[in-house]
Amino acid sequence: MSRNWWIWSGAENGRGGGSAEFTRGTPYYVAPEKIKREPETFLSDMYSLGATLYHAITGHVPFDAPTVEEVVMRRSTRR
Repeated sequence: MSRNWWIWSGAENGRGGGSAEFTRGTPYYVAPEKIKREPETFLSDMYSLGATLYHAITGHVPFDAPTVEEVVMRRSTRR
């Protein structure tokens, strides 16, 4: 699975219901509310832009882990 682009199902986190729901995004830059399937606003885009700029300036992604799944878990649980 690519570390640059990821598609995950809502069924994996118990929110899929009876139908398959998918979320697409780059795990390093996607806003936490998108991971949690909460309503998105322009602030979601600002978060992603900020994460991208952070990576560009520091050379490091804001959150890192050995697997994409761990990146998503850290992003969705950290405040």
